Amino acid sequence: MSDKRDKLRILISDSIRIWGGAQRFIVELAAGLVERGHEVHVQTFPGAPLAAKARRVGLTVHEVAVRTDSAPWIVLPLALQMKRRPYDVVMTTWDKDLRTTGLAARLASRFGGRYTLVVHTRECDDPLKNKARYRWFYNGVADRIIVNSRATLNSTLASAPWLDADRTFILYKGIDLNDYRSLDVVTDRYDVVACLEVIEHLLPGDAVALLAAARERLAPGGRLVLSTPNVMNPTAFLTTLDHKTPFAWDELGGVLTLLGYRVRRMVRVQNDPVLRRLGRWLVYPVHRMLGIDFARSIAVVAERNAGG
Repeated sequence: MSDKRDKLRILISDSIRIWGGAQRFIVELAAGLVERGHEVHVQTFPGAPLAAKARRVGLTVHEVAVRTDSAPWIVLPLALQMKRRPYDVVMTTWDKDLRTTGLAARLASRFGGRYTLVVHTRECDDPLKNKARYRWFYNGVADRIIVNSRATLNSTLASAPWLDADRTFILYKGIDLNDYRSLDVVTDRYDVVACLEVIEHLLPGDAVALLAAARERLAPGGRLVLSTPNVMNPTAFLTTLDHKTPFAWDELGGVLTLLGYRVRRMVRVQNDPVLRRLGRWLVYPVHRMLGIDFARSIAVVAERNAGG
């Protein structure tokens, strides 16, 4: 337990509205920091599962509707609150949080408040864009960048030569891989197997073998939930260094069918702001002629046939 001099006031900001591994990590991290004597607050989107689960373990929760990057009606009230009651550390988990909560902390520090260390986390291998706003937020707002793996560190630094490597660190998250070096040790049958953003990192034969092995570990009628970057998107697949095998939606459906799955649903996943989506809709005929699709991912639900 830390003594009183070492006690930090920490805010963890996460604006996503679903519950996943990142949100579970936030709860576990926050609870662990509280056990060590720190004061930890969690900022969530109103009604998000994270809010309820954080309160359940006794954490202080602030619900803020963060919908738009750098929205002044969100940033300025947060900055005033932080100036009145400053945090020692603000941890942001998504770029939207960096551009709102992180920006508010930086403004509060620069206009008379106590200096707050802004720590931003990255958990995906998508390259950082070489745009002015990315460079400014990652260099001018964030003091430290934390990534969750060596691969994410490499892809982040390779795509952003303007980012200081000395400010970027690894904090490993997830399961202990020593227990799961091979699927051969997994002998149980499951109702659901999730394979999210994995197969594109494998060579074609290894990707097909993985999907076949996943089917063997499904109970009859069990379902595979699968996602992979959309190869028809100009940036989703080709700009990440460790992507090896592209899958078009029709090819992916054919592979799953040949392996003995029944494809129940296949969708394109797109999460663009409304105005950008409207602009792309206006030039849709040109995109269709060129074979361009701005949905970043393909998501599939495939079922193991009951008799298979």
